[in-house]
Amino acid sequence: MPRHGVWYAIMLTVATTVGPGLASAQQVVAVPPPPGLDGWLVRDVNDRGDVVGEDGTRGWLLRDGAYIAIEVEGAISTRPFGLNNLGEVVGTAEVASADGQQVESRAFRYSQGVASLIPTPAAQSGAYDISDHGVVVGFYQPDALTLHSFLAGPGGFQTVPTPAGVSFLNLTDINNVGVAAGPAVTADGLNSSWRYSGGVLSPIVILPSAQCANPVVYALNEAGVASGTCGSTAFVFSGGNLQTVAIPGAGFTFLSGSNSSSTVAGFYYASDPAAAAQSFLLKG
Repeated sequence: MPRHGVWYAIMLTVATTVGPGLASAQQVVAVPPPPGLDGWLVRDVNDRGDVVGEDGTRGWLLRDGAYIAIEVEGAISTRPFGLNNLGEVVGTAEVASADGQQVESRAFRYSQGVASLIPTPAAQSGAYDISDHGVVVGFYQPDALTLHSFLAGPGGFQTVPTPAGVSFLNLTDINNVGVAAGPAVTADGLNSSWRYSGGVLSPIVILPSAQCANPVVYALNEAGVASGTCGSTAFVFSGGNLQTVAIPGAGFTFLSGSNSSSTVAGFYYASDPAAAAQSFLLKG
């Protein structure tokens, strides 16, 4: 077995391509879990090759072969979801409510070794990604039936308007040219994907395939390469071409974050329900 902190190539995926011009296989590079853990969920990768993830209770930043624990002081759990090229991390922390009777999800930011909560208009909130310009994309929930996406950064706090016909808009990614992207649920219960740039929301249109009937975007990098999930499998969409990602033995695969070189971070659960989640980087 490889030592912790060392990435190693484990396989080439069996992938399906729709349309010309996209490689039929990409390299999957395993990212071993922190010492003492059987598995973890890698959520994002930056241009340095740093990755961030979580084990369900504690967050981890893997940088230069070393695992750095990320914990919000007093939190029940700390779950990072995104990082930028400066090493700043954002995510969601579970904390006790003021009266101690409930558990609340709160958006947090980790910078220079310190984790702090991000103020939002509601007690329930979370952060998904942060750009090199310090703009955070996340969500807040005024009540159980309402979810709003937000951008927060040097220019202040902004609630992203929910488009007509959409019940929930959940932007999960922001790149370094200021484009945010993520999934939504329409009023009739169908999934869709959206991008938000310059104050304008527009749908991301990806034609489905037999292997990917309902693609949902979770990340969109500076080159316009989108990645996400379709049911229990995952996909990469580039130049009008849809490529599914099939890892042998995986029962569920999720792609969540990518860098400017189109390296995508993800994880999968094996078909065996007792097996721990395993994480990887997809390089093409």
